[in-house]
Amino acid sequence: MKAPTTCGPERLMNHAVVVGAWSFVVMLIVAIVNQWLTLNVIRDEVTKQQATLERDFQAASGDFVAIFTKLKDRIWWHHAGLATVFAIGILGGLVATAFDVRIASLTPTPCVMARSDPTPSASAVPTPTPTPTPAPVPGRDGNTAHAAAAGTPLTPAQR
Repeated sequence: MKAPTTCGPERLMNHAVVVGAWSFVVMLIVAIVNQWLTLNVIRDEVTKQQATLERDFQAASGDFVAIFTKLKDRIWWHHAGLATVFAIGILGGLVATAFDVRIASLTPTPCVMARSDPTPSASAVPTPTPTPTPAPVPGRDGNTAHAAAAGTPLTPAQR
């Protein structure tokens, strides 16, 4: 973000940055909610499979307790990671908004070339400068013609 000037698009660009940041946060939240719901389905399926194993195979179910505990712990850590990413996203959007509000409240700095009059001044319009013409040189026939225009080289006596 940039401090605003009286003649520049900085204010609009700063607002566009904030809109882009919040758009990203919204898309991030949609992805997080999707992952959260998917993890809930997986957790429910693990719990269901654990109950089925304990009911149908009571003798061997004790051997799988550690596996189901690890799966549930892993799901919990994924939930914690998603919650952390969610919090960071919201915090980032809030910080961007706070900076935008703070920068927008600054007094705009004037531009170096800023004019209050939109019409160009007389000094701003360049005046054409006349191009110097070469001095006439007498040609071979005695006429005064430009040597370059005549296309004939001058003899040492004519110089």
